[in-house]
Amino acid sequence: MKRVCSLFVLLLMFGIQAFAQNTHTVTGKVLDEVGVGFPGASITLKGTHIGTVTDVNGDFMLDVPDGSGNILLIQALGYNTREVKETDQTMTIRLHTKSRELEGTLEATYDGTSKQLWIEIRANRSA
Repeated sequence: MKRVCSLFVLLLMFGIQAFAQNTHTVTGKVLDEVGVGFPGASITLKGTHIGTVTDVNGDFMLDVPDGSGNILLIQALGYNTREVKETDQTMTIRLHTKSRELEGTLEATYDGTSKQLWIEIRANRSA
């Protein structure tokens, strides 16, 4: 009986190893438009739930499956999403702000009369 249990445990270990996927670590830094490390950016392996977030200096480490063609999605609020193919070296990824349009109405009251002025502010800081 002891031999059967040992054989079962050995086969189970080999079975688990056969299904284990080999991975490697991708490292990099996410920068804003002026070259400062960007904290809190989301780094996700495209098509999966594998991901991480940059630290306070914009640095990240992510374990991804072995193989060529892994695409990383880099996302941050107010910035354009980037799709970047992984490289063997430490990656440097620069984010660019989204083009923004702000609209609104300014109402001013003077001597009991109300005047409305339509304003439109356009900011485009994308490079």
